[in-house]
Amino acid sequence: MVGRERNILGESYFNSIIREQVLCVLEKNGMNLCDKTYENEVSKKVSLGQKIWHTTIKEAISADLFEYCESKIKKGRGFYKLENIPRYAAFGYDFCKWFSRLIGAPRNISEELAAIGALLNSYAALFDKICDDYVVFFPILVSRITRPALSSATMIVNKSQKKFFAVKEDDAPLIKMTILLMEEYFKKCEKIHGSLLNKKTRTIFKNTIFNLYESELRSVDLKFSSKFNKTEVFRILRNKSSMLIWMMALQCLLGVGANLNDGYVKLKKAILELGDVFWILDDIVDATEDFMNGKWSYLSLKFDLAYSLKNYRPGDRPLILDTMINRGAVVSSAEAMCMKYHGVEKAIEDSIKRDFDYDIIFLPWLHMWVDSLVGTAAA
Repeated sequence: MVGRERNILGESYFNSIIREQVLCVLEKNGMNLCDKTYENEVSKKVSLGQKIWHTTIKEAISADLFEYCESKIKKGRGFYKLENIPRYAAFGYDFCKWFSRLIGAPRNISEELAAIGALLNSYAALFDKICDDYVVFFPILVSRITRPALSSATMIVNKSQKKFFAVKEDDAPLIKMTILLMEEYFKKCEKIHGSLLNKKTRTIFKNTIFNLYESELRSVDLKFSSKFNKTEVFRILRNKSSMLIWMMALQCLLGVGANLNDGYVKLKKAILELGDVFWILDDIVDATEDFMNGKWSYLSLKFDLAYSLKNYRPGDRPLILDTMINRGAVVSSAEAMCMKYHGVEKAIEDSIKRDFDYDIIFLPWLHMWVDSLVGTAAA
């Protein structure tokens, strides 16, 4: 009977239920888009992702590595899931272009900042993928991206044009891509930010990058069996996800020479709340995979307040996940996400003192993430 239940309660079963529950919550909170608008926006974002993949990403990782990855992807899904990178790149580009224009960046600077955002979100997605799913590469990654090298890169001073991070010929393609995208990211930051930064802003940039880096490294150990307390787990998970959205906003602020004194704390809080929206949604989308692998997420943390997950064997997880969904973990998490989403718009408007079209930028992305649960949105 247990074997039969495991077959029935599989990943596609859970994902389809999760998707329907999230869509109901979005509709209830007035966060739907008409089919025509959604289709048009998805088409634009997919095209944008492919354009970035064939230009910015290709230039950063070299034509040879790009062609190798392309050939592997075309042979079938599963090559490190690199087919999803254009989507992450497009989101980083979209966000940074929107935010930089919102804070008054000239069009040419906005385009450069958007390209930086595409690189940042792409390498962050790969870094996260290694830490979560390809841990065999993890020791190699941290031996290439050392803390001293990262510290040097974050100072955005590289007059000698020396490479920050080492890449070896026999490194796996996933390692090479991650490192080369990071290298290109910091080079472009130096080009745009270099002359605009002072001691304070360099320190803020460095601390934010390191916060992301350290949180990503620590997340490798966030299993149900780990000895971290729940507060620490929550902080690490939030930092590695929500802080990424703030990093995108910060590089735009630095790129226009913004004063980080007036309203800085208030704006940072608002952007982190927006980061929470995508953190919660991402954890909802990954709920089945994370839970089956015994990894902490926003949902399982909330559920564990009532039920200790450490007390269950791995073989019990399908039935426990079923219980978690039936007892409202997905719905309550989606409600929290929607509440944050609606609060962020006003908070950003109060900080920036400008109106903007919030829904047309972010609702398509939210729905694309939800539809990825059943493969109905193109990557």
